[in-house]
Amino acid sequence: MALFGWIGAEPKQPPRLEDTKTAEEAKAAILSYLRTHRAWYEKWSTRYALAWNILTFLVLILGALTSILTAVGDVYRPLLITLPALSSLCAAALIQFRLRDSCRIRDHGRIATEFLICKALALPMNDAAKAKRAAIRLRKAAHQLELEQLAQFMVESPQTGTQEEDPSGKGAETP
Repeated sequence: MALFGWIGAEPKQPPRLEDTKTAEEAKAAILSYLRTHRAWYEKWSTRYALAWNILTFLVLILGALTSILTAVGDVYRPLLITLPALSSLCAAALIQFRLRDSCRIRDHGRIATEFLICKALALPMNDAAKAKRAAIRLRKAAHQLELEQLAQFMVESPQTGTQEEDPSGKGAETP
């Protein structure tokens, strides 16, 4: 039950693309779908960028601090052992988790989704069937983007999983 008509009220959800009847509904459905994807890509790109910048900064600071404390001399010995170990751990995390690449990959996904949103804004509004077909093409393009993102994120070729096998078993022949 919504208190005062707005507290606890669920926001009106746009129709699902498969349930749309009008061009306006199809446009609202695909825009909602794409905007959700854009927000997800933006959130993860920001998280990866933040982690990458923090870890890079820590590597620099810990390395410099270790050098300074070593030059000073009379410093607690376990500290001089721990600082370079932490710096190495941060550097290993940067390399192992490919944070910079992950940030770039997700940001490219956000930009590609922005292009799809621009196309969705130009859907034909005079014919519901045309609008729905165009929205379905945009949704397929969003799914293709997801597959490409997965392939890049998992360090695979973008072609992986998208090629059909040759039923003859001979393989592709080159001319």
